[in-house]
Amino acid sequence: MQDTKDSRILSPSEIQIKADFKNIKFTLKKIEKKYNPQNDNLHFNAIQKADLNLFSELLKLTHDGLRKVNRNRDFFLKNSLYADDMFWYDLFLMVSSASIGIQKNKNQKEIPARIITGIVDNLISISKYSTENGGDITKRNYEALANTLIAFYNKDLIDKVHKKRELMSSGPIRDFLDWTLSVDEENINDERRRNVASFQEAFVKNLVAILQKHPLLTTIKTKEQLEQQIHQILCDHIKNTPSISIEKLEDIIFTHGKTKTEKDNWTRSKIHQNIIVYGCSNSSDIFIKHPHLGTIYVELQLSKKMAGITSSTLPGDLQRSIGQSIIASLNHSYVICLIVCEKDIAVKENDYSDKLREILWINHKIALIVRSFSLQLASGKPGGKRREKHHSGVSGKTDLLDSSKQKEIRL
Repeated sequence: MQDTKDSRILSPSEIQIKADFKNIKFTLKKIEKKYNPQNDNLHFNAIQKADLNLFSELLKLTHDGLRKVNRNRDFFLKNSLYADDMFWYDLFLMVSSASIGIQKNKNQKEIPARIITGIVDNLISISKYSTENGGDITKRNYEALANTLIAFYNKDLIDKVHKKRELMSSGPIRDFLDWTLSVDEENINDERRRNVASFQEAFVKNLVAILQKHPLLTTIKTKEQLEQQIHQILCDHIKNTPSISIEKLEDIIFTHGKTKTEKDNWTRSKIHQNIIVYGCSNSSDIFIKHPHLGTIYVELQLSKKMAGITSSTLPGDLQRSIGQSIIASLNHSYVICLIVCEKDIAVKENDYSDKLREILWINHKIALIVRSFSLQLASGKPGGKRREKHHSGVSGKTDLLDSSKQKEIRL
């Protein structure tokens, strides 16, 4: 709490005001001792275990504190709000720190809306006095209100603040609320962007996991046939993904197609997917575009087996596909580079596959998948023991989100 020592000689009015706030100041100190037992500086630290009881107490304190200030209206319009023996200053810190703490712990739903609405109303009402003489007390009022709105953000609450703002006749109070709402909107937009980015990454990781293991038709002999099956797998995944409103799937996922409509859609998508480098236009094999997913560029390659025990087109296919994927990453949210091999893949000593996949994912958001039709990769020696293994482009723990978790993401 703020040091309340004051070397000035207090006027009778100031002495009376301090006495009036004595009891609720004592109550506030008791609450802080309970929820901040380590006596952390609340200018820089959040309340770690903010709960319903704390916010109920904060609502009562803001209500009682506002009533006392209103009862001495003329005094506080002429004197700083600090004259309340720093009650409101310390209360602003508590409200702000509690809101930050409950947001970090993600348990805002435990607090009824009426309590938050009441606290917000009181923080707006007291701004009539905190803005009158300015100073640090105005900033603390602003922080308490802004952090509360961020922690408990919902459209109804923000709309109520806008309506209150329109009813205010005082220029400083309107400016105060404009300032709070503008910063709040910036923070909320940042949170939305983080949520969208998290949703996109979860979607891609789930998709990569499916493409690693999904059975592929052994009758596939051409890249066009591979594209058709991968396209169907992607369509099924999009249909089963919560939070994506699907009216026309052909407006989300694009491929070369067979019908005139499919081909027209593919042509239409090129303005969004093509990347021009040194005058050369680069297109995907399958392209996904959606507000919640961003743009996902899918590069496909069918690596053919050649004469001999180990010969295949994989070396050249790998180089061309990775090069194409890096170019695609210049302008797309994610790239999935899938190479399907007719021959099983030999895992050799001193193999840099893991490092390659890690670099592509971390630096470029390229998911590299190299697999065979059977998913069986050779152990390193021709005719050696076989094992179940596949090469995924997502390094480290995948952290796949199940459907229930995806529904919780706020977009």
